[in-house]
Amino acid sequence: MYGWRGRIGLIVPSPNTVAEIELRNRMPAGVEIYVARCLYPENADVDAKHLFYQQDVDALVIKAAQELATLKPDLIVWACTLGSMLQGPHTDLTLAEKIEQETQIPALTTTTAVIEDITNRGIQNMLILTPYPSKFSNIQRDYLLDRIPGLSVLGSHHYEIVGGLEKGSISPYDVYRKAMDMIRHHQKADGLLISCTNWPTLDILNDLRSDSSIEIVTSNDATLTSMLRRLNLPLSC
Repeated sequence: MYGWRGRIGLIVPSPNTVAEIELRNRMPAGVEIYVARCLYPENADVDAKHLFYQQDVDALVIKAAQELATLKPDLIVWACTLGSMLQGPHTDLTLAEKIEQETQIPALTTTTAVIEDITNRGIQNMLILTPYPSKFSNIQRDYLLDRIPGLSVLGSHHYEIVGGLEKGSISPYDVYRKAMDMIRHHQKADGLLISCTNWPTLDILNDLRSDSSIEIVTSNDATLTSMLRRLNLPLSC
C-alpha cells in the first residue's frame, strides 16, 4: 500500500511547477504526496491578483481540500505562501481551521510553517528574498513582523514577478547569487527568508547554509519540516 507510513494531501496553485516536485523528492520512504490544484488567474495584474487572493482563494482551497479528503490523508497542506497570508490577519491559522472543519483532517499552511521555522531558528534580524511584486513583498514583511515578536527586517529584495510560471523558471543558482549578495551587504542579519513555494530553491539550500553564517529559511523547506513533524517522523529521514 502506498503511503503506509503517511499520506499528505497537497494543495498548490495551478501554475505552481515546483512545490510538488521538491517536496515529493524529499519524502521519507513510505510517505506519499497526493496533489490537488487551485485554478489561478495566471495573466492577472497585481491588483487583480490581490483581489483574487482576498475574494476567491479560500473557496478554491476548501474545494480542493474536500476532494483530497476522499483519499483519507493524514494531513492536508495548502502550499502557497501568499495564498495563506494575503486575506488578512492570521489568515494562515484561520484557513487551516476552515480546512479542518470541512474535512475533519489536520491542516497546515506554508505561512504557518515559515513562521514556525523562523521562530525555531531564533531569527531576530532577517532578510527577505522573494519573486513577488513589491506590493506583496511588503504585505508579507508586515505580516511576519506582526506574528513574530521581536523580529526585525533589515533588508529585502523582490523580483517583481506576478505570474506563477515565470517564478518557477528562475534558476536556483541566480537565487543563490542574489541571496549571498544580500548576506554580504547586511552583516548584522542572522537569517534569510527565501519566500514562495513556486521557487526552485531546495537544491541550493545546503550550499547557502554552508557558505554563509546565518540561518536560511525557504517556503518549501519550512513546509517539509512542518509536515514531517506533524506526522511524527524524524527530519533526517
